[in-house]
Amino acid sequence: MGSRQKKNIIRTLEDFSGSFLMASPDLLDQNFMRAILLIVEHGHEGALGLIINRPIDLTLENVAPTMGAYCNASIKSNPIFYGGPVMPDSIWLLHDSKESGNFSKEIVPGIYFTARPDFLKSIIEKPRGNFRFFLGYSGWGEGQIENEVASGTWLLPELNPTKTVFSNNTLPIWNNAIKLMGINPDLFVGNNGAKIH
Repeated sequence: MGSRQKKNIIRTLEDFSGSFLMASPDLLDQNFMRAILLIVEHGHEGALGLIINRPIDLTLENVAPTMGAYCNASIKSNPIFYGGPVMPDSIWLLHDSKESGNFSKEIVPGIYFTARPDFLKSIIEKPRGNFRFFLGYSGWGEGQIENEVASGTWLLPELNPTKTVFSNNTLPIWNNAIKLMGINPDLFVGNNGAKIH
């Protein structure tokens, strides 16, 4: 698919905060291949997002001690998600707890974002509502995300925020989103000339 065709399936936004970005089928960077991200901050200096469909081989029980917390038995096996390659040891949280007050920023209605240690600890020790913990984040410098969207590196799917962020089965999200956009991944060709499936 040519760049002109790809641009036709992209809607242009001045502010991507609260938007989902979906990796184009020809984005082969291992950090972002088939990734779906939620943009949690976007301003003149750049943007910050979290990959929401990439669980890693760590659980809340593994990371709780790093926060000085004990992990509630009911969530010990909950997976940690890979948020992106920037500051890979940093811990971030998406949740739907309205009680967070000034501890969190509401990204879209009903979904909040925070990295405040005392609130992260409270969720691990006394879990409530829906939540996802992430290690690392994805970052863009000034104007970078706008340029990448304009070039077709990232697509902008229309997804249900709550069902997508807190899905119990995140692995098919990219494939499902591609189909909903009416895109055939076979039309995209990778750097080695092979079709991408």
